Amino acid sequence: MPDNLKSGIDKACRYEPDLNPTYQQLAYHYDTVVVAARPYKPKDKAKVEVAVQIVERWIMAKLRRETFYSLKALNQRIQELLIELNNKPMKKRPGSRLSQFQQIDKPVLKPLPRLPYRYTQVTQVRVQMDYHVEVDKHYYSVPHTLLKQKLEAHVSGELVNLFHRGELVAVHPRSHDVGGHSTLENHMPEAHKQQGRWTASRVDYSASRQLDKATIRSLTQGEWLKHHQNILITGATGCGKTWLACALGHHYCQQGMSVFYFRLKQLLAQMYLAQAQGSYRKLLDTLANCSLLLLDDWGLEPLNSQQRGDLLELIDARYDRTSTLITSQLPVANWYQMIGESTHADAILDRLLHNAIKLELKGESMRKSMNKLTQGDHSG
Repeated sequence: MPDNLKSGIDKACRYEPDLNPTYQQLAYHYDTVVVAARPYKPKDKAKVEVAVQIVERWIMAKLRRETFYSLKALNQRIQELLIELNNKPMKKRPGSRLSQFQQIDKPVLKPLPRLPYRYTQVTQVRVQMDYHVEVDKHYYSVPHTLLKQKLEAHVSGELVNLFHRGELVAVHPRSHDVGGHSTLENHMPEAHKQQGRWTASRVDYSASRQLDKATIRSLTQGEWLKHHQNILITGATGCGKTWLACALGHHYCQQGMSVFYFRLKQLLAQMYLAQAQGSYRKLLDTLANCSLLLLDDWGLEPLNSQQRGDLLELIDARYDRTSTLITSQLPVANWYQMIGESTHADAILDRLLHNAIKLELKGESMRKSMNKLTQGDHSG
C-alpha cells in the first residue's frame, strides 16, 4: 500500500484506485497489487505510519547525537540499529518483528521474475483513416478492420506493441523517424496491396508497346517535377496508361510528395458540388498546391460551359508551379474539339502542352493479354 503519488495514481479510491497504465505494468510484472492510500488519510496505511514513527523514535533519535564523516558510515550505523530494532521484543505480540516476518510473511513470498522489469510507456491511441496510429510522432500500421478504434500502445526501448481490448493486434520495431510510417502489408486492404505493387520497376517493355526504358527511368528521377513539366500519356483502351500513371504517382508518394488522383469526370463533378457547398475555393487551393495531379480518362465526354471554366481555373492555378499527368484515349490533336469552345480550349491547351512530355502507348490491350494467359494456365 504505497502513497498516492501523482505520477502513478490517476484517481484515488480506498478500494479500487485508478492506476496510471505504466504503473499498472510495473505491478503486473511483479505479480502484485497496488492499493494506494488516499490523500490526507493516514489510517488507510496505519501500520506503515506507525512503522515510520518507530523508526524516528528508535533510530533517528539515536543518530542525532552521533557524528558521521561519510555516507557509508551513516548507512552502516543505520543498518546496525535496524537489526537491533527488528530483534527487539514487541509489547503486544509474541516475539520480535523479525520472528513475525519469518513466521507469517516469508513463507508466502513469491520469487522475483526471471527477467528484470523494463520500463514500458502505455498510451491510448486511435486508429486513423489510413489504418495507422501515432506514437511519438511516428505512424505504425494496424489491421485495417480497426479503423477509428481505440488501442493501447505499449512502447519499450525496442518494440511498439498495440493492443485492442487486451488482444495483441500489431508489433513493430520502434522507430524515431519523425513523421515516418512503419507499414506491414498484411494490415492493408486488398486494394492497397495491389496499389503497392504499382512500381516503375514492373513496367512491361515488350517491343509492341514501344516504351523506352531510359525515358521511364528519367521520369522516376523527378527532373520533370522540378521544372514543373506535364506528362501526357495517350493510347488505346487497355494499353496500360492508368497503370503507368499510378506507378509514377505511387513512386512519388513514397518520396513524401503530395499526389492526387482523379478521373476527369469525377473531378469536375466534385468541383461543381464544392461550388454549391461553398467549399470551392478551398478545394481549388488544395488541388493547385499538390506536387502532382493525375487526371485519368481525359476526353471521354465533351465538356459543358461550367466544366470548361472550372478546368481552366484549375490548370491556370497549377501552370508553371506544379506538374500534371494526364491519360487519354484521344490523341492530343483531338483535345481541342473535346473541350469544345475556342477561347477556353486555346487557354487550357496552351498551358498543358507547353514544354510537356508526350508518351504514346501502343500494342494489344493488356487486359486481353492477361485473359489469354489465365486461360492458358487453366487449360494447362
